[in-house]
Amino acid sequence: MSQLRETYQEELLLRLDVVGGRVSQRSLANDLGIALGLANLLIRVLVKRGWVRVVRLRANQVRYLLTAKGLAERAKISRRRLVESIRFYTDARDRIRDRFAELSREMQPNREKRIVFYGANQLAEIGWVCLQETELRLVGVVDDEPVSRVKMAPLYSTASLGPDRMLGGDRFDRLVVMAFHEPVKVRKQLRSVGFPVDRVFWL
Repeated sequence: MSQLRETYQEELLLRLDVVGGRVSQRSLANDLGIALGLANLLIRVLVKRGWVRVVRLRANQVRYLLTAKGLAERAKISRRRLVESIRFYTDARDRIRDRFAELSREMQPNREKRIVFYGANQLAEIGWVCLQETELRLVGVVDDEPVSRVKMAPLYSTASLGPDRMLGGDRFDRLVVMAFHEPVKVRKQLRSVGFPVDRVFWL
């Protein structure tokens, strides 16, 4: 709970900086998906730490201003998150490259190696970049609620999959699950459309 609260405090600090202090507690609570009371508590913690100053404009209206100490803390958080993002990208890229190399070796040589991504997310974007170094050809992406807006290949719903390994009129060899977690959920979704388990490749 303490770690979660720290995360919310960081998000709050970053959002206050972005909007220049012109924001209500209710809008902050809605943006973060937390209760209004928790948003109030978090702001009080930020004030106590000397990161935020509250300026009363009217009886029912206040403005939140980042102090010099708050700006320094925001910069530190931003740097740390950038380093974490770079580390995530590098680790994910290396793992995906290794797994794609294994997949390519498993598939028949001297013929086109056609795959479909299951998941349009950050990992799929990294995977799409890694594909450029391989013999694998991406013929489609399956996702009912895509996160990525990158046009990697035609996008289809899970219902488009079936036991015949056809997607949009194209045959493919492997369905590559673009996720490191949630295998139970993915297996359940694929079973519901009758997709063969032996044609699924896991990162």
